[in-house]
Amino acid sequence: MKVIGYLLGTIGVVLGIYALTMDVSVEVNYSGGSSYGFPDRVNNIGLMMQRQNFLYTSGFLFICGLILVLYDKSPKVKHRYKEYLEIAKKAEHKGQLLVAIDHYADAIYHLENDYATKSVSNADEVRRQNLLLSLKQKLDTLKKHPSS
Repeated sequence: MKVIGYLLGTIGVVLGIYALTMDVSVEVNYSGGSSYGFPDRVNNIGLMMQRQNFLYTSGFLFICGLILVLYDKSPKVKHRYKEYLEIAKKAEHKGQLLVAIDHYADAIYHLENDYATKSVSNADEVRRQNLLLSLKQKLDTLKKHPSS
């Protein structure tokens, strides 16, 4: 929806600029070749109304595009591993090692399965792999802890 919003906004701005730069006057040809002090160009009411309609349309398109961009409800990517990681850190800090182990395992699961690897950049994929490795090491050390 954001792309459509940007497209409508751009069309509205371009149409508005066109409307504001329109020439709404027409040349007057006087019989006898002399204007006798009258202007050479006069305003054309039809062209003025056309410009007004273009301005209304451009404003409407711009406002619609702005609304689509600002109120876009497309789903945001939310990584659930962060929630589990925070809970695991709190449980580990409180000494609840079994709870921490469960939540670290959940965080690892979501890191491995929630990411579409085709849409992730190489740098993000390297960060994800490093985070997975560090979480697995943390999980192993917690499992080897004597009180768990």
